[in-house]
Amino acid sequence: MPLCVVCKGEYTVDVAERDKIKRSGATGEALPSGFPSPPADLRLICPRCGVDNAQWEVIRTAPRRLQVKAFFLGSPWGPLSIFAVFCPLIVIHFFDLTPIASEQRAALTGAALSLGLVIAAFAFRWTQRERDWLRQVSTGFGISSTAIALLSLVVVIVSGLVLLFSLEINKALSEGELAGKQGAPTVTTIPTEFPTATSTVMAEARKQALVRRRLSRLFFTLLLVLNFFCFSLATCALAVRSFGERINDVLPQPLFMQQDRFLRVVLDALRARLDGLGALGVIEMNRTKKGGLELLLRHRLGPAYELAKDKEGKQKPLIVREERFIKVKSDPWGRVLSVQREGPITLNKIEFRRENQPIGTKSDSYD
Repeated sequence: MPLCVVCKGEYTVDVAERDKIKRSGATGEALPSGFPSPPADLRLICPRCGVDNAQWEVIRTAPRRLQVKAFFLGSPWGPLSIFAVFCPLIVIHFFDLTPIASEQRAALTGAALSLGLVIAAFAFRWTQRERDWLRQVSTGFGISSTAIALLSLVVVIVSGLVLLFSLEINKALSEGELAGKQGAPTVTTIPTEFPTATSTVMAEARKQALVRRRLSRLFFTLLLVLNFFCFSLATCALAVRSFGERINDVLPQPLFMQQDRFLRVVLDALRARLDGLGALGVIEMNRTKKGGLELLLRHRLGPAYELAKDKEGKQKPLIVREERFIKVKSDPWGRVLSVQREGPITLNKIEFRRENQPIGTKSDSYD
């Protein structure tokens, strides 16, 4: 069964309603989100929270081609995220980075990572939308898509400047070495049969220089891959953010953002656990760190009736109510996680003043 877009509760869709949704794909008015509007007479009410899921069902059951189009072509960031896959190949075509890095390996690695990011962005677009909403009412859900994009762009700029400066420095050093070789006098070396201490030191120095050069190329190769990766990450994050904003215009907010509805769903779930016995009153309500609710409730059972003797020895009817305090915790979707009793159980006795009413009947005045 499909899940409600607001509370994750189950709702039903019959065959006739599915046919209406299929027809709406061809005749429905296109919305800014990229999906068609649902039929005017279609109502898919969630029995748990009471939200109409007609638009959500149209989006959920849309063909994959339409879903890809709505994500990648709904804003400029979608095409730019696809461009980021080919960006490494374009960069090495126009810029010669061979003197400082293994550009072909970096380009292939960056293109593969960018392609993975594009696929992940599309696959987790709904999860990221929920996380962006949860971040407003809870902690521990990371940083927003906008913050990811900004940080990635900063890394792209800094790493790009480092690569450009390193390339210019390497070019200047190469030109200086070439000029020095051209202007240096020719020296005739006399070969010796046995290596001297000077030649051993020079060989060791050349070996260390080669190691430093290899490490330098590895560093700049990884820096180039990081540059490609962060550019793709920034575009994908902005594409996901743009998609979420367009979807939020046509879909209702999640349950944890609608406080009154959230409270009602939690209380209904608790009443189901208590088999509908007693009355519940909210004493205190707080948010948990994960976005759920933490409630302190007064739970009253009764009324029950009993007879008690007064000072004169006459029997008088009394109304007895059992009262307790309970603490309830829920998750962001209104599912009850725990129910704990707080404090002792108290019995409140009230004098029953309608003496002509038979004992054991229920009085509306004391209900």
